[in-house]
Parts: sequence; C-alpha cells; structure tokens
Amino acid sequence: MTIGNRIRKLREDRRWTQNFLASRAGVPQPTIWRLEKGRITSPKFELLRKIADAFEIGVDELTGATQRQLSLFEKAFPGDATAPVVFRGYEKLSQKGRERLVEFLKILEEAEAAAKEEEGRENQ
Repeated sequence: MTIGNRIRKLREDRRWTQNFLASRAGVPQPTIWRLEKGRITSPKFELLRKIADAFEIGVDELTGATQRQLSLFEKAFPGDATAPVVFRGYEKLSQKGRERLVEFLKILEEAEAAAKEEEGRENQ
C-alpha cells in the first residue's frame, strides 16, 4: 500500500475530508490531494510528521512500518474522531476524576433528553 493510499484510508476511516485533514495538519489541501493521488512519491519527513500528528499516530504507522492496534473504544466507535480523544482523556483521570466524569455525563444526558423533549413539543 502506498503512502497516499494509507493517508486516504486513515482519512476516510475517520470520515474526514481532505480539507479537514489539511487544516488539522497545517498543510495545504492540494498537498493532501497530491499525496493521495500519488503525485508526491517521496514526501519530506516534516510533512509526514504533520500528517501523522493530525491523525495522532506515529510516522512509522503512517508509512506502514508498524501497525497500531485499535483500542476497544476505537473499534466500538469507528470513524468517530472524538472517541479516541475521550478515551485517552479517560485513561489519564484518577478514580475521583472518573466518578466526576460519570456525574457530568448524567448531566449531559439529562440536557439532551430535555432538548429532545422541547424539540418534540415545538414540532407538534
């Protein structure tokens, strides 16, 4: 698999556009397009580093030198760019922090339910 194919697959697995990846990596969108189309065959390391950082992976994984195993969280929520960020944040929390996170999630769920209920009343 070429570097361009790897970038396209990683991007599509996350349901990102070329523009989104370019913005996240701090590179021009045409550069992403040229990489994916195979027009750039020997990208500079700095470009690869920026793209790998955008994907939150190592350059080795981006180039295919190593294959990162997906976490259970990433497998459960494929294509959700937020899920891995939440998981990494959760891993860093103390037990007290995790308990507070559960309380916060309950508040968010209640707010979502109230918003749906309000929306239902407005649509009647």
